[in-house]
Amino acid sequence: MRYSWALALLLLSFACRTEDEKILGLLESYLVGSFNSRDQSLKDSSYSNIHLNVSPIWENKGYNGRWLYVEQAAASQLDLPYRQRVYQLSINETKEYVSAIYLIKDPMRFAGDYKLDDPLSGLTPDSLELKVGCEVILLKTENGFEGQTGVRACNSELLGASYATSKVVLTATQLTSWDQGFNADGEQVWGAEKGPYIFKRRP
Repeated sequence: MRYSWALALLLLSFACRTEDEKILGLLESYLVGSFNSRDQSLKDSSYSNIHLNVSPIWENKGYNGRWLYVEQAAASQLDLPYRQRVYQLSINETKEYVSAIYLIKDPMRFAGDYKLDDPLSGLTPDSLELKVGCEVILLKTENGFEGQTGVRACNSELLGASYATSKVVLTATQLTSWDQGFNADGEQVWGAEKGPYIFKRRP
């Protein structure tokens, strides 16, 4: 009887891990691709046309989690991205889906790497700098995923900020992202004010 219970628990644990990995793969598939905010910028000039490109990296290296290279650039300066990051997708101890954010040293040398078959092939995870406290915790929803950073957890000194926040809503066809910086008094000092940027998936 004890053996039967142990086997049942083992099978249940394996099934849960398999389901978690399946959902993590779905999250990755929703993030990977080319997006831009052109439609939003045409409707509201306070939003710029930003291109967002996300590519999987290090797929056969055996590193923990799933890794992505993320590049953002204004439509008018696609060869001069203003943001280059590496995301690590994983599942934490409380079964939440986590997107950890890493900085790249001298990132401009990798500008446009998302177009390659093997982006960032010259880097390894230990060459990156983790943005401690800036990870986005995501929950599965009926149509995709929603998540945000912790309260005042992500330190930022950009334009007089004390901390930054990120809120994300992700579906199969679009990604909305609202990044904002706040000073020590909780006053916004950078980022969109009206609402998130809406990035629509492009072919």
